[in-house]
Amino acid sequence: MSMLLINNINMNYHSPKGETEAIKDVSFSVEEGEFLSIVGPSGCGKSTLLNIICGLIKPSSGNIILEGSELKGHSNKMGYMFQKDHLFEWLTVWENVCLGLKIKKSLNIEAKDRLNNLLHSYGLYEFKDHKPSELSGGMRQRVALIRTLALDPEILLLDEPFSALDYQSRLKVSDEIYDIIKKEGKTAIMVTHDIAEAISTSSKIIVLSKRPAYIKKEVDIYFDNCLYCSPIKKREAPEFRIYFNDIWKELDLDDGTEQ
Repeated sequence: MSMLLINNINMNYHSPKGETEAIKDVSFSVEEGEFLSIVGPSGCGKSTLLNIICGLIKPSSGNIILEGSELKGHSNKMGYMFQKDHLFEWLTVWENVCLGLKIKKSLNIEAKDRLNNLLHSYGLYEFKDHKPSELSGGMRQRVALIRTLALDPEILLLDEPFSALDYQSRLKVSDEIYDIIKKEGKTAIMVTHDIAEAISTSSKIIVLSKRPAYIKKEVDIYFDNCLYCSPIKKREAPEFRIYFNDIWKELDLDDGTEQ
């Protein structure tokens, strides 16, 4: 059985002007340990779909099955990483990564040890008493991810997690975040407008149409001689250009292309 099932999701919005169909009959599955990306034209409803999967928005119809049980609202088994890091500037790195555990009254000795290990493992321990303004953009994203990992979710939902970074930083940080997710053994679903980013990090890509969004294509990603390569290295593999052209054609047909 798949870890996560997205079944026949439909989303309609109502306004004084009438009903707007945003998402149309979207279904797919996510396996444990998989890194899945969702791409599609701007405004097609990628982030809306992610919010539905997370339980933040209730769909008009359809359901989400997590480990055999229907999801009703938000689940602690899911962690959300937003476009912006949303670090509190007046708190230290340590206080930021502890915040969720403090709110849940779960900041015990074991949790503190785990956070210290995460900060050590990913090069942030020496900055634990620094404020976010003293960190680079990439370091801030790592802090945001560790804050999400602090609650030990099984599935990470990533909404354009690198969009605020310049291109060079984006490449480096996507490598770092991918490495952390794989080392921690997490399942991930990422929304991105960057085809290259999706191909280099994912094992499967869902291509959505323009609104109302439906699945145009599911693309399984496999690099024959670069299975364990970093995302940056995968961009050099011969399969990369083939996948890119395939997905680009699907998006280009929608007249709302992304790159």
